[in-house]
Formats: sequence, C-alpha cells, structure tokens
Amino acid sequence: MEDNMNTASKAMELLGLGPLQMSLKLAIELKLFEIINSSSGPHQSYLSASQIASHLPTSNTSTTSTSLDRILSLLASHSILTTTTDEKGERFYGLTPISTHFVPDQYGASLGPLFMFFHDKVLMESWSYLKDRVLEGSVPFNMAHGMEIVDYMASDERFRRVFNEGLSITQCVKHVPGDMFKGVPNGDIMFMKAQSKGANMEVTNFELGAISGDVTEKGMEDLEKNDDVTVAELEVAEDSKKLLQFCCSPVLTIPYQNLLDLLSWVFILHGFDDEHCVAILKNCWNALPRHGKVLIAEYVLPSTNVSEFPDACRLAFTLDAMMLVYRAGGKERTLVEYEELGKRAGFHGMKAFPCSLGIVAIELQKESS
Repeated sequence: MEDNMNTASKAMELLGLGPLQMSLKLAIELKLFEIINSSSGPHQSYLSASQIASHLPTSNTSTTSTSLDRILSLLASHSILTTTTDEKGERFYGLTPISTHFVPDQYGASLGPLFMFFHDKVLMESWSYLKDRVLEGSVPFNMAHGMEIVDYMASDERFRRVFNEGLSITQCVKHVPGDMFKGVPNGDIMFMKAQSKGANMEVTNFELGAISGDVTEKGMEDLEKNDDVTVAELEVAEDSKKLLQFCCSPVLTIPYQNLLDLLSWVFILHGFDDEHCVAILKNCWNALPRHGKVLIAEYVLPSTNVSEFPDACRLAFTLDAMMLVYRAGGKERTLVEYEELGKRAGFHGMKAFPCSLGIVAIELQKESS
C-alpha cells in the first residue's frame, strides 16, 4: 500500500512539470537567483519575496511580492531554493546547490541562458507535432514554423540571440586540465563554437591558461570577407558543402601557425547525421598534421541499460529527444558511435574525458599513440 502511494505521488509530480519549468524560467528571466546570491541582509544570504521584489522593475511591489512568494515556494518544494522563516512567519529564500548553477560563475557561464533557449516559445511550439515525427517522420519544428531551424534563425534576430546566449555553456569546456592534451606541441587548440558573430574561433594556450587570441578579430581570408556569418550558417546549415568550406578550410590560414595540432568542436556534430559528421571529420583529418587530434565536446548516450545510470544519462536522452524535434538528422550518440565515426574518417585512436556539467570531451587521434 505504501509503495503504491509513493509511486502515485511520483506520477502526480509529473503532472506539474510544466508549471515548474515555467516558474524556473521566470526566476531566470527576472534574475531572482542572482538577486538572492548578492544579498547581505539580516538573514545573511536569505531574502523575502518583498525584498526580492524591491529589486525588480515594478511600482506595485505588494502585488509582485505576493505572486513571487507563491512561485518561490514552488521552487523551494523541489529543492531549487531553501527557506527559513522569521518570528512573524514570513518566508525567506536562499540558494541551494541546484540553483547556484543558474548564477554566472567566474567565467560568466551558467545554465540559465541554455534553459531559456530550451524553453523559448519558438521551440516549445514544435513539441505539439512530436506525434507526427513518430508516425510520419516529419520534422516538428518545420511543421510548426514552415521552415527549417536554420532558415528560422536567419529570419528571427531575437531567437538567434537567445540561441547564441544559450551557448555560453561552452565556457566550461575550455576550462579543462592542461594535461588532457599531453603530447600536443605548444598546447595550441582551436575551439570552434557558435556565438553572436558565427564562428568564434579562439586559440587557447593551456600552458598559460589564457586565451591568446581571437582568430575572427585578426581576420581570415577564407571567411570571404564576411565576419558576421550567422550561427545558423555555421552549425545547422542546410548546404553541408558550404558549412564544410566555412568550418574546415579556415584552419589552413590561421595566422598563429601553419596548422594547429588539435581542432575542437563544441556541440557541433550532434546537429548532423552520420554521413555529414564523417565528411566534417575527414576535412579535419586532412587539415591536421600526423600527430594532430580532434576534440569533440558533446553529451554522450550510455551504451548499457538506461535504468542503471538514470542521473548521468537523463540529460543526454533529453537532448536526443530535442534533436528529434528540431533537426532531421541530428542526434546524440554513444562513445562507440563516435569512435566509429572517427574510424570512418581515418582516425586511429579515441580517448574520452569527462568535463563539467555532464559534457564528455572525446579525443580522436590521427595516428595511434
């Protein structure tokens, strides 16, 4: 009887996932976690709803604080916030280890912008067509908006900005141990990621632990004199030939050295089917010297029973479902699948390293070490 009540309670919680997500979205939009994080009142790092409301752009703080208290209570019930009360029974809210991940860290990165992208109205509308994907093979995003996501990004500046800001999570990939790249001469790595001006190509020297230059700002002839290429053209371009020319040929003319020893792709390959991924990796293979390597940063699906690793794999499966809705060929992959892609492209070795936030760095070696 008790087990049945517990499972029923868990099932009931699923009914409230939507309101919880929208309440968290509100907290991120209004920077509520940042307001609490910067507090230094009599209750230390705790603030009441009325105190938080005083930091918001509203003249009706009384009504705002009442609504906030109800929203913050919901978040606290899911351990996103913690609470304490004073002698009058007024609630005060503080951060928990969960909510701190939505406050920018020392590098300016947090999960907040990525959450806002995941729950943007443009993407949320696509989920109404998930059944069509399963039964008919149609792409839900295309059905919701009448065009592919790459074309929509090009036409909607606001949505493109939300996408760009969401990729601030890539900051955590750059801050990995330097010995991860042992054997790479000079420790010079090119990180290719999508940002506000398309391909933001940075050279990171891990021995110095600092960014040593921005390739885009220094100029590249292979960018066809266009330094304002959109993210859509970089990451989800319909014309794969154009994407390959854009992403891969510039490595031959980077002003720092003739060839970089390691190319890095952050959240790129999961947007393409296997054939496109192999084509991209082959271009990388051709551009690299004999000792060269490619670093792929992605979320990875487990190869074993899903129920054995519920926490570790839940986000990866969530992202895989999102790719099912937004991209015709996009998908998350297992380590075995990434190794197979590398072999098909000519790479002879693979290593995997866990990074922060569940991201896995996969190193493909041009020659076996």
